Amino acid sequence: MSLEKILEALENEAGSQIEQILNSANADAERIKAEASAKGRLLQEEDKTAVQGQIHLERTRILNQAKSQSRQIILKTREELISRIAEAALEHLGRLRQEADYPHILGELVMEAISFLEQRRGVRLKVSEADGDQAIQIADDLGIEANIEPTLHCSGGVKAVSTDGRILVDNTFEERLQRALFLYRTEIARLAFPEE
Repeated sequence: MSLEKILEALENEAGSQIEQILNSANADAERIKAEASAKGRLLQEEDKTAVQGQIHLERTRILNQAKSQSRQIILKTREELISRIAEAALEHLGRLRQEADYPHILGELVMEAISFLEQRRGVRLKVSEADGDQAIQIADDLGIEANIEPTLHCSGGVKAVSTDGRILVDNTFEERLQRALFLYRTEIARLAFPEE
């Protein structure tokens, strides 16, 4: 199912639930108003003002509750959508290893991690088993004396550990995606829900 169809289905479901909540709230408000009106006819004129105040307060409470519930549904729908987007992105990133330019991408991730550590000797490069040979070649090409550890379970990328083991640079696809989601969550929501 395409992302657009998922978005459309989620928006339709949220819209339907919001409409049901608002219809129910309006029906409850009308019922309360009708009951209060019937009671109001039996009361004296000064009691009518008090009843109308109660009607207004109760109607306002019900409408506010409906709005709150609809906001919760929208937020839940947004979070579900962002999670699906993240899953799709991670799935796509997982397929990058099969691409011809993946060794270049891995090399860039290694260089970025090494540059952050500011060390070129004695570092540990943790990669997935599938990337072990490429990591050895990349380290040789870059003149990095590194211990390559092909023990990482990830879709791609590298974790670099400083010589003393105190600094870890996580440059895996999964970690980069999480950082991007954290930094751009608002922008993703704005693009996914442009009408709001």
